[in-house]
Amino acid sequence: MLPDFQDALRLRGSRLDEDVSDLVMRMKAACQKLLMEFEDDIRRDSSSSARGMPEDGTVHELTSTTVNYLKRVAEYRQTAEALLPRIQGSRNPPVQEYVNGILVQLKGNLERKAEKDKKALLLSNIFLMNNYHYIQTTHERGMWSTCV
Repeated sequence: MLPDFQDALRLRGSRLDEDVSDLVMRMKAACQKLLMEFEDDIRRDSSSSARGMPEDGTVHELTSTTVNYLKRVAEYRQTAEALLPRIQGSRNPPVQEYVNGILVQLKGNLERKAEKDKKALLLSNIFLMNNYHYIQTTHERGMWSTCV
């Protein structure tokens, strides 16, 4: 669609074409930055729920938010592929590398939350099991399985 749009603009004049090209480049850069920041946000988890694991060991809000985000990445996979950089030396598509990176960061974050409460070892294990199960079942349902 973008080539058709660019062809139509060329008929209008080169200055307009330059302005639109500049706008598209800035939008692409902003989207790339947002994609990269999400992975950092998962690692840091500065959300209001960052305190630790829920008292009842249920699925953490961060897990739910991340899975919903991954569903959107899968839904717009072609766009994400165009925005994400290729990892040098990797045979995997950029989206697969990106999703794997997010899952690694989420796993580390959940484990840190579980480790914070050393007195409740059983609850920590239930918490991890619930979160991993939630991630696995949404993946198996095909909600974002095309990305991994």
